[in-house]
Amino acid sequence: MNFRALVTPVFAAVVASVAAFVILVLFAASEQDTLSLKSEKALLQQDVASLTEQLIMLASDNSLWDAAVERIMLTEDVDWIDYSIGTTAQDVANIDGTVITRADLSVIYALHVQKGSNPVINADTLLSSSAAETLRGLDINLGEEKSRAKGLIRLDGHLVAYGASLVRATDESPYENHLSSERPIVLFYSVLSGDEISQMGQNNMLEKLRFSSIEPDDCARTALLDTRGITIGWLAWTTRSPGSQMALDMVWPAIILLALVIFAMARFVKRADTLVDGLEQANRSKTAFLASMSHEVRTPLNSILGFSELMALELFGKIEGEKNKEYLHLIQDSSSHLLAIINDILDISKLEAGKFEVYAEKIEPYNIISDCVRMVEPSAKDHAITVTHDCENGVIYSDERIIRQILINILSNAIKFTNQGGAVHLVGERKNEHYQILVTDNGIGMSQKEIEIALSTFGQVQNEYSKNHSGTGLGLALVKRFITLLDGNMDITSNPGKGTTVTLIFPYNTKAKKL
Repeated sequence: MNFRALVTPVFAAVVASVAAFVILVLFAASEQDTLSLKSEKALLQQDVASLTEQLIMLASDNSLWDAAVERIMLTEDVDWIDYSIGTTAQDVANIDGTVITRADLSVIYALHVQKGSNPVINADTLLSSSAAETLRGLDINLGEEKSRAKGLIRLDGHLVAYGASLVRATDESPYENHLSSERPIVLFYSVLSGDEISQMGQNNMLEKLRFSSIEPDDCARTALLDTRGITIGWLAWTTRSPGSQMALDMVWPAIILLALVIFAMARFVKRADTLVDGLEQANRSKTAFLASMSHEVRTPLNSILGFSELMALELFGKIEGEKNKEYLHLIQDSSSHLLAIINDILDISKLEAGKFEVYAEKIEPYNIISDCVRMVEPSAKDHAITVTHDCENGVIYSDERIIRQILINILSNAIKFTNQGGAVHLVGERKNEHYQILVTDNGIGMSQKEIEIALSTFGQVQNEYSKNHSGTGLGLALVKRFITLLDGNMDITSNPGKGTTVTLIFPYNTKAKKL
């Protein structure tokens, strides 16, 4: 028994299981990190969108107002604007200022509320930014959505959110003689300072959230776009990576588990090694016993066979009675059959004990095939079976004795399992790298499962036909081992009721060896 062949599948299964577990954990960690990052980005985008939505709603509330039409558009009452709209900018916590402009973006009123460390935003700077294009695109005639705007801009490295709306009345019919399509714009803005952005990160449990004008490459980030779809900067932070953290937390438990697996495998290898040694010793003892018993049996068996043959020749006196002669022939047949079985067992024993020697010599397969056919012809004639051969001449270097035994076993099986009047045909031909022999019969055939049984040691196919033919199930098993010993190959194709074809492949040069 091969110890390596025994433990290799177990090791392979354990390694594959460990590798699969590691891959599964890493995959799960990666998926968790990806989902977490998507969630973090979605939360930030939602917060920014909420801020701009608050600004545009505030601008709409202060522009959709009859008083705003009268005081801003018709009279440009700065005092009223400062009292009504400027107060709103001062009172709302996250509003940093407001700007009221005419349709051409000339300033009517501007107020910046200094809150904390937020930078001062100049109205002209704000109106000369990318927001100007959006504000000029507002049109009272295209519906409510086109009369409002919101967005993000970058001013002096700072992130600014704004919301704007055109001035309009709830009912413009009283003012129809005084209004035009060019309307003033009410705009509120909020400067997101570093502290405010950091606080936004803390609210969403994000570490070190900050605004960056340059795309960072060493942390999580989400792009911020203006109304034109152009990137104005990035919100960057240190992601939590819960999946990776989970994988790190599993390192020590995994190491402990791996140590237990290694310990268990070491115990298994030790016990398996002991078991294999015991099985090999038992196998050697069995082989030695079979060889010894076969030798012991073969010696008196040869005497029985020899003396029975002498008695059949009637050299020392005539044997009276037909029954006596019949029993004498039965003794000879039984002795010959028993001797063949013992020889097969001895061959198996030698092969298992590694004492079967191969002697490579120059031989001609055609001559060997012809001799083997002549040897089995008497048995074939007894069953009215025709044995023919058509072989090419050629020279190979192999063991003639083993090739003869292979062919005789194959031919004997073909004759044995072919009905009377059947035929067995041999074809031998040279190939590029080997000499090939095909033995074909039109006998009872076998299924694939029966072929596997026949190739096993002491394997005998059980069917109605085989019940009438004695055997040990060693023939094909020996052929399989012999062909392997000669570095060759054997293939069997068969169909029940349609016959069998055995393909034997012999290399042109077989190395001498002792197995």
